[in-house]
Amino acid sequence: MSAGPGMSGEVDITLLNHASVLIEGDGIALLTDPWYFGHAFEEGWGLRFANEDALAKAAGATHLWISHFHQDHFHVPTLRALVEMNPDIVFLANRSHNFDMSGRARSLGFRNVVAFEERRTLPLGDAVSATRYPTTGIDNMILLKGRGWTLLNFNDCVIPPLSRRLLARKLGPIDVFMCNFNHAGKLLHRHKTDDARVKTSLTANFSRNYEPFQPKLVVPFASHHYYRAPESAAQNSSMLTVGELAGTGKRIVPLNVGDRLELRAGEAHRVQAGVAPMRGHMTEIVRPDSVPFEDLQLAAQAYAKKIRSGFGPAMSLLPTLKVRFYDLGRTLVLRLGRATEAPADEVPDIECHSSVAHGWFTKLYGTDSFAVGAHFRILSSRKTRLVLHIAAGLLVENKLDPKSLLSMLVSRSGGAFLWNRREEILGILLSRKVYADYHKE
Repeated sequence: MSAGPGMSGEVDITLLNHASVLIEGDGIALLTDPWYFGHAFEEGWGLRFANEDALAKAAGATHLWISHFHQDHFHVPTLRALVEMNPDIVFLANRSHNFDMSGRARSLGFRNVVAFEERRTLPLGDAVSATRYPTTGIDNMILLKGRGWTLLNFNDCVIPPLSRRLLARKLGPIDVFMCNFNHAGKLLHRHKTDDARVKTSLTANFSRNYEPFQPKLVVPFASHHYYRAPESAAQNSSMLTVGELAGTGKRIVPLNVGDRLELRAGEAHRVQAGVAPMRGHMTEIVRPDSVPFEDLQLAAQAYAKKIRSGFGPAMSLLPTLKVRFYDLGRTLVLRLGRATEAPADEVPDIECHSSVAHGWFTKLYGTDSFAVGAHFRILSSRKTRLVLHIAAGLLVENKLDPKSLLSMLVSRSGGAFLWNRREEILGILLSRKVYADYHKE
């Protein structure tokens, strides 16, 4: 296949697994987002493919970049295995006003940690540069430029159409564009029971992501997972494969896990590895013992206090949410910072296991793991209630709640945080939509 006119460089892109690629060109080997075994999101996600060679190949990288803190990208067990094999790899640690990866990287044993600031260009060797572009949540994209090639790893970024167009104009010509293509978390649209319509929606969304950038080649990735939560395992049948995307455009390169894309002077060649999916090994979570209802009430009260600290009086805008614990046969009502029990005959909005709800209320990024891990069933048509509660929790966890945003306005780093997301903020304001990063459709 042709990589298009104007691309004269040489670069190899190997898909090691899920969102992890090894990009080799002009004397550097940049590794991204390693997750090669185990599970993510409180065991809610598993890997569809087992690539036995992934870790050994990753260990030869010169640089490591992790797009964001989600467990399918910042996978601690894999990182611990990697650091044992290559502790001196250059870790490009994202640093923003609301988070810094440097400390976590060092705590895992990485010795060569370099702060990677927003929209700052870092040289990687003599001929390759990297620039990181953030979004309002925790997601980031990275722009790599080498001799005669440019690659944009868009990853999991979710931004409005106008924002994509503005960024495309700023970034200029893109040779290779990489982006996720599947749903991540609980499906929140009216076609949730129709696999074909879900896939049609996902395909259209994938196209909308890359079209503004007009890349010469498009590599779908970061979507080779399956749901292990029994509440959401039925969603696995609606997930896309790269083979299904291959026929939707001539620019799409359907790399399977283990495959390598070789670019040489304008020509592209796919080297197939033959890694097969682990369909026979897809397993469901076995839930632990139940958590007493009284303990859940206390945990929910503490969680509500955390939300209230970020939203203040605006918390009164959050609607009532009824959460049923199917293992207890009881329903908790979250209302204006209070947690009470609902009468047995009231219809809940969602249901989950009591241990899952306890993790949601008590863990550091509990809302994130609960939502993205898809650890619940939706029982009510009033999905907006759930969306608002999830959004409020995510904003507080990511320090983007009203209180945190106000503090940004009076600090230099906070002002820079907002300015560095100017295209996205403008897109949100003009579209009057908030794009939640746990819902990728």
